[in-house]
Amino acid sequence: MPGFEAITWFGFYAPAGTPPDLVTRLNAAAREALQPAAVKEKLLALGMYAVGSSTDDFQKYMEAEYVKWGKVIKETGLTAK
Repeated sequence: MPGFEAITWFGFYAPAGTPPDLVTRLNAAAREALQPAAVKEKLLALGMYAVGSSTDDFQKYMEAEYVKWGKVIKETGLTAK
């Protein structure tokens, strides 16, 4: 479909009701774990790159993905089997 790019990404989720301070601490730990040059180099060797975004940025990304792929589903008539 012209104008669309499909990429694979990974993200961390916590169950609904997880205390916000715990989510903040987990996010900080994940972002810190992605910072060492050795980690970035290993991921790049696998064809990946680390973003390590904030929870707000990840939420915005997810919302944009829902819109993008919802459009693809509607325009192509894809259904689950």
